[in-house]
Amino acid sequence: MAVRFGSQIGNYNCAAQGMQTGQKKSLDLTGPLLLGGVPNLPEDFPILNRDFRGCMRNLTIDSRPLDMASYIANNGTEAGCRAKSNFCTRSVCVNGGQCENKWGTYSCDCPTGYGGKNCDQVMLAPQYFDGQAMVMWTEPDVTVAVPWFMGLMFRTRHSTGTLMQANAGQASKINLLLNNKHVRFEVFLGRELVAQLDFPEARMTDGQWHHVLVELRSVKDGKDIKYMANVSLDYDMHNKEVDIGNELPGLRLKSLYVGGLPDKHNDVLKGFQGCMQGVRMGETSNTAKVSMQQGQKIRVEDGCVHPEPCDTAHCPDNSHCSDEWSEDWNTHTCVCDPGYFGRECVDACELNP
Repeated sequence: MAVRFGSQIGNYNCAAQGMQTGQKKSLDLTGPLLLGGVPNLPEDFPILNRDFRGCMRNLTIDSRPLDMASYIANNGTEAGCRAKSNFCTRSVCVNGGQCENKWGTYSCDCPTGYGGKNCDQVMLAPQYFDGQAMVMWTEPDVTVAVPWFMGLMFRTRHSTGTLMQANAGQASKINLLLNNKHVRFEVFLGRELVAQLDFPEARMTDGQWHHVLVELRSVKDGKDIKYMANVSLDYDMHNKEVDIGNELPGLRLKSLYVGGLPDKHNDVLKGFQGCMQGVRMGETSNTAKVSMQQGQKIRVEDGCVHPEPCDTAHCPDNSHCSDEWSEDWNTHTCVCDPGYFGRECVDACELNP
């Protein structure tokens, strides 16, 4: 369809075909076949490493069935397919939250102003940041103890931006940021990167509310004690841990920035664009030792009222609107129903293929 009718139906101008010349007319597919994931790849590799979670069966290649038990290596798969449990049979999500089943768990899509695994926590002070806005505190009355928590909820469609930066002592710094659509956690001592965690498997720029929580804790290492940071996304849907060294515990915060970093003349660097709520910091995960209302605000707006891209979209017949991959609040994609093609979603049979 794309090659034969691209000029008629539009949006297929990248379709092409060619012919191989010379004596060798084959494609070498003797390398390993990977199912469900790929090895760790360089950041600049043109394929995102997103592992599959679910079940597969009836694998065929070139119309020939393959025995999925005849693998040469297995990294954690198991035979059979356990049923995907229905966790949403009872009212697990409160305050108007919508329940969605996941593999082995569930998630609640909470309305603005609420959070928590079951939407049972009030999230104070929803704020909108336009990429040139931030909230800052200088010399807040906060000391990094152990255990110690810092967290917030956010929603955005933009791939980069500062969520939070905490500066402690003379040279220690904790960063929470969005990097290439994913959450990144960093700890610096001066210019030295002490610890870093990335979550490339979790795209966080879909316009939905997401929760991030950092816990600093101590663990015994033989006779010694070492300090770890546990970073949880969306209430343990994703969870990783890293050693952060021994410098942070006991330090007093010098400054705290949310939504961006200060620059000259009241400008904002590495600004976040979207909404935040429920900024928390303290000795428990529910402690809020900082108040968004008491911080110094730069171009921050109260509330989070933003229409979704598909609310006002106009798509042709035989299609539906999708904003899954929109990178701002104003763009959308019209996806044709099966059997329909092009910008106007033309019936394939009308083209007489």
